[in-house]
Amino acid sequence: MKTTLYWFSGTGNTLKAARLLAERLGDCELKPIMGELAGERIELTGDRVGICFPLYFLSFPKPVMDFLARMENPSAIPLFAVVTRGFTPMGGVLWPFKKACRLKRTDLTGLFYLDMPNNDVTLFDLESEAVVVTKMSKLPAEIERVSASIASGRKKYDFEPLGWVRPFRHKPAYLNHLKEFGKKFTVGDSCVGCGICSKVCPVGNIQPENGKPVWGARCVLCEACLNWCPERAVQFAEATGHKGRYTCAGISSQDISLQKSV
Repeated sequence: MKTTLYWFSGTGNTLKAARLLAERLGDCELKPIMGELAGERIELTGDRVGICFPLYFLSFPKPVMDFLARMENPSAIPLFAVVTRGFTPMGGVLWPFKKACRLKRTDLTGLFYLDMPNNDVTLFDLESEAVVVTKMSKLPAEIERVSASIASGRKKYDFEPLGWVRPFRHKPAYLNHLKEFGKKFTVGDSCVGCGICSKVCPVGNIQPENGKPVWGARCVLCEACLNWCPERAVQFAEATGHKGRYTCAGISSQDISLQKSV
């Protein structure tokens, strides 16, 4: 059975998980969501389709919402979702994902959460190296759990104990402020003008001016620019100056920048 995995990732956690899952499922094609959004049409392919993305404010990143709205599924290929998150109880994707699938006359056959190292340094500090190592050591077993459930063909939805909080977080704290996030990013004197922040930005929201990056109004708060900056010159308001940075081991900035390719 051929599987197509569509993915979106800022610091690499989701891409790492998608690659491991593709290896385990076999006969699997990885397609970046941003590359699909750059095309004229998004027609789902394969015998089953997975959507892999990180949890944002208990729900979807904006590009994933755009993908679900534009996707065409004339063959009614069943979908499943794999969501990476930094904190175990968080998540409220199931209900809105089922709604999106119903609008496309598509069946959501599975929803799975994978606990991975926290990468949201705008709200939280990084976890200790010991916690990161522990989480990553558990990932293969979690990938096995997810792949076995997908292969079984039975419907399975991971429990969302805080799903009821999603309406109070996703739109009020995230969607309603998308045009404002870019204004909060600044760059310090340590910036060397390498352009990595612009390259990894999935929505092309960062442009150089006089050798320094300038953020526009299309930021989706993936924090790729913040975490991939080799000089730690990128800051988000007053929230990140004293915090570390995180990128997923085994994933490169080039891997992230290439997700914009069709």
